[in-house]
Amino acid sequence: MKLLLFGKYPPIEGGTSSQTLNTVRLLAAAGHEVDVVTNAREAEASVRALMTPSDDERLRALEGAGQEGPPDARPGRVRVHHTSPLPRTAYMPWAEPFVSKLFGLGVELARSNRFDLVLGWYLEPYGMAAGMVAEATGLPLVLRHAGSDINRLARHPDLQPGYRWLLGRADRILTGPRSARLLVDLGAKAATLRMTGTAMLPDYFDEPAAPIQLAEVAGQAAAALGQAGLSAEASEALVANLTSLSHRLPAPVVGVCGKVASSKGSYDLVAALERLAADGVGFTLLGALGGQEELFAPFLEALVATRHLRSRAVILPLVAPWRMPGLFDACDLVCVLERRFDVPVHRTRLPEEVLRRGRTLLLSGEIAASLHFSAKLEDRNNYLRVEDPSDIGSLASVLNEALTDRGLRDQVARGARALSDELSASASSDGPTEAVALAISELAGRSAPLVS
Repeated sequence: MKLLLFGKYPPIEGGTSSQTLNTVRLLAAAGHEVDVVTNAREAEASVRALMTPSDDERLRALEGAGQEGPPDARPGRVRVHHTSPLPRTAYMPWAEPFVSKLFGLGVELARSNRFDLVLGWYLEPYGMAAGMVAEATGLPLVLRHAGSDINRLARHPDLQPGYRWLLGRADRILTGPRSARLLVDLGAKAATLRMTGTAMLPDYFDEPAAPIQLAEVAGQAAAALGQAGLSAEASEALVANLTSLSHRLPAPVVGVCGKVASSKGSYDLVAALERLAADGVGFTLLGALGGQEELFAPFLEALVATRHLRSRAVILPLVAPWRMPGLFDACDLVCVLERRFDVPVHRTRLPEEVLRRGRTLLLSGEIAASLHFSAKLEDRNNYLRVEDPSDIGSLASVLNEALTDRGLRDQVARGARALSDELSASASSDGPTEAVALAISELAGRSAPLVS
């Protein structure tokens, strides 16, 4: 089958981008041909992963895995198409026309290729562009939504009518039980909903331990921090730390990664670690961080404004998904501290990734309760828990014990790896990929040529 997929893709950061890459690789290995249409190279710098030449090479290798040999013997293929830049002076008032770009690129591909279906992975902007291409071509439409799509964005009075049309137009919608009722309320047909199972970790999470080589990325990381809209003082301080500490991080190392925000516990962690640093507790903070510039830059300014923590913080931009195992390998403790997040159905794979690398994991109560394996979590056995990270005293207390008691860290790390082995043994397939494959099988034979 030939699929036209619109979605996030590396170098866009995050679990969705990583999952899209994993899914297209698995679909290609199963014999499908997948054309990916994305605006990944045009995403704002603070939400793009740092990509070195070796990362570009690794991405090409991941996309091409299983495609060796003569054409008639290859199981499938992945081909990626990127939108092109448009000058900000092109029209006014300025807004990057991503939906129009994605639609134009996709509909042009459909003129020269006979696709079997269109897949939009997240409604904004990818699903909307996919829906427009499906409407123009008569192709079946499959959608996968985000929590933010059907909660935060769908509340907007100008977006909701468009989403109603899109969800009503879809032939299949990939979702979870907690979102089904809301989707129907937003215009989806109940018969089109298909449940998406649990995602499996990409195969690079099972590679041998190899802590990230900071010296390899320090130069590009420093350049990226210099373009993050920071004051000269903040930029110079963070670059100086990268330069002085990139060859050796004083242990123990506290890791944190992803987009920064108050609801992510970002400021809570800084406040707690500053308290411990002032008390003379030894550690290094290693972060691979990003987010919208209006959130990212103020957080870094607040970090540099600390008196004791600032000299212990090594901050990288967001890194490519295949570097995440190495990032965790460099850490003794990794924190995932989301609290009071405004998208109820939001899920993160970070805890499972950290467990897979056998590292000590510190979770907020909110994150622990949201995980599909929450019943298997045991505080101080396979993870550490702080109920509410905004209680800085409680967070500092848990961090202090974890940082000063290596025996506790080792015990929790062993439990983490044992839990990960148990989860891995019970997982037989990747849920999102299986849901796409089911949609493909159900919609097979319903393709149509472009309506011109």
